[in-house]
Amino acid sequence: MGDDLNPLKRPRIQDASPSDSIVDVKKHPSLYLSDGNIVLYSAASEGEAVAFCVHRSMLSKVSLIFADMFSLPPSDVNEQHEGRPVVRMQDRASDLEQLLKILYHESSLPMKRLDPQFPSEVKPILQLANKYEITSLRGQIVSRLTEDWPTTLREWDALEKDIATMRETWDERLDYTASGSDFSLDSHLPEPVGALHLAKECEVPQILPAVFYHLSRLSFSFLFSWAGNARSFFVSPNGS
Repeated sequence: MGDDLNPLKRPRIQDASPSDSIVDVKKHPSLYLSDGNIVLYSAASEGEAVAFCVHRSMLSKVSLIFADMFSLPPSDVNEQHEGRPVVRMQDRASDLEQLLKILYHESSLPMKRLDPQFPSEVKPILQLANKYEITSLRGQIVSRLTEDWPTTLREWDALEKDIATMRETWDERLDYTASGSDFSLDSHLPEPVGALHLAKECEVPQILPAVFYHLSRLSFSFLFSWAGNARSFFVSPNGS
């Protein structure tokens, strides 16, 4: 099993916005820094964008893609925001916000062990880490993923023992008075469909053997309950 934490293909980055008709720009409340020297416009909705005022040197340090982007002559030399050059980003404002908050230590990665929500929560961050080749951040996320989906038999056996221990005490830890709660332990553990999507879309093939093995052990009722997600994974864009 490969242990390369880097994306498989170098992406092509274009300095362009999803919408060229931005009419309303709002400063991000915490990521419009007074000493920043570059402004990133990122579309929030049609005609609206969020402005992030950040530091070229900081982003260039963690990403060669950003370094290359900032070294290029601007596409519109007259586009500035409060005297600072503007780069229009292709990324959604909400996704870029998550990435910048982590890089500026405003928030941390969701690193709870065996969290079934981890793939969906980390997916936009990992996609941008891949796109901008932020290898240190990608490495943290992939390392965390392989804790839930081990790449060696020894690690898998250790995880199975931990889960078996959890099952022994699970009933004692439940709050049966909580409304709308799913009391089964399996619903509180990593599920393979979300991990499968993440591995495919974010180039993390090393977790696939564990994911497919776990899928092979699941009941048909579980698999049918995830039929919609499974179809979106296995059916190609042209419907074949």
